[in-house]
Amino acid sequence: MIFKQGGMQMANRSLMVLALLSVAINTQAQEPHSRAELLRIIDEQRARLDDQQQQLDEQKRILDDLTSEVQLRPEEAEPDSGLVMIDPSSKYFDRGKDDRFAHKHPLDGFPTDVRRDRGLFVMSEDRSKGLRLYGSVRMLMVYDDRENFHAFDLNIPQVPTGEADSSDTNTEWNTEETRLGLDVKVAAAGGISMKMEFDRKGTNEKLRSRHAYMRTDNWLVGKNWSAFNSLPYLPLAVDGHSTGAAAGPRPDQIKYLNNVGDFRYELALENFQPDINAPATIEVDSRNVYPNFAGNLTYERSWGLVRIAGMAVPNRVRDDSGSQEELGYAWQLGTRYNLGDRHRIKAHVLGTSGAATYMADFTIDGFDMIYDPRSHTFKNINLKGGAIALEHNWTPVISTTVGGSYMDIDNRSFEEDLAFDNGYKALVNLFYKPKGVLDGLVIGAEVETAGRTNKDDTKSDTVRFSLLTYYDF
Repeated sequence: MIFKQGGMQMANRSLMVLALLSVAINTQAQEPHSRAELLRIIDEQRARLDDQQQQLDEQKRILDDLTSEVQLRPEEAEPDSGLVMIDPSSKYFDRGKDDRFAHKHPLDGFPTDVRRDRGLFVMSEDRSKGLRLYGSVRMLMVYDDRENFHAFDLNIPQVPTGEADSSDTNTEWNTEETRLGLDVKVAAAGGISMKMEFDRKGTNEKLRSRHAYMRTDNWLVGKNWSAFNSLPYLPLAVDGHSTGAAAGPRPDQIKYLNNVGDFRYELALENFQPDINAPATIEVDSRNVYPNFAGNLTYERSWGLVRIAGMAVPNRVRDDSGSQEELGYAWQLGTRYNLGDRHRIKAHVLGTSGAATYMADFTIDGFDMIYDPRSHTFKNINLKGGAIALEHNWTPVISTTVGGSYMDIDNRSFEEDLAFDNGYKALVNLFYKPKGVLDGLVIGAEVETAGRTNKDDTKSDTVRFSLLTYYDF
């Protein structure tokens, strides 16, 4: 721009001199000029033009040199193997409109999942491929007033009764909930992404796969939360199974996601093999021919959301006498309602038949079907329950959850006296999530109680104190 403006100014001055010279020659009669004076003016003007030409030639040479330098640089679209670090706040892995790797239909998430803006972000120079390496170091400390039956979650059916019910106060500290995950996204492949996440909650602290899937905008294949889940209305809690009566394992599946107007839905075929309660004298095996068919429909607005979910469960049992099939089912209705900026109510009710182990409380000690000695057949176990919770934000960094749940099983006359009949769970907690240099740190303290009643009306309850500290990186 400087070169251009300088050249224009010199050209304008030359034109002005030529115009004055022309006027002087054409007006000799009025203001006579000598021949020598006119030649001197012409020579001065010619000298100025020569000087201007030299300056223009120099400017042209500089432009030619700059052009050569630019041409020597590689084109921006060529390097696709190089990797560059990016700012986590740039939304390349978030759900903003500027995220070229974001999927149109987001997946459900758990309240204590690692935040999406945490991690080490790497991207190819042409920004067609991205990688996010993230993790969370977690320490859980629990104190129980009964025999410590499970160090992570207070499951209602596991409250000890009978001979196992002993007032044995104890503590346990563990880091098994520590997580490590990897996200890979390829925009050039039609928006496909892959996710793998692990923790140490496997047997004998072995690595356990939490998620392992690939997906596009509308399809998911692999291990992820079931389409029959309670995640949108589970409150923040230290207990990994929240307030109780929560549904949603992570089965291997094929899932389809889409929306119709303000409604979004998921449909999934999910691998499932029922757990069978049968005498040790009978050899049984579950071999389902077909996968479970699960789905949900969600309506979400600024005030909150409402979801309905259902599932068909084609159970099949095989024993020495052959095989038997019985169709099970599950239903669920849940909501999350925002009471201003500082309060939220979360609640749901549900029921299952032949799919009790889809409930978080029954994943360790539970059954889907039971043997009937009278008819020598296997029956689906029927269960119903619900939960409600209030979340309150005291400040932008301090929050509290108060909530509880109830579950009930339809016992049959042939079941043993100490079989679980119904139970409850209640909790209150306080969470601290600082900002600034401590952003990513979470500290939660929780008090919870749970009780169960057996078929013969014997009862027991327990109290647990928990402290969870973790840092997402």
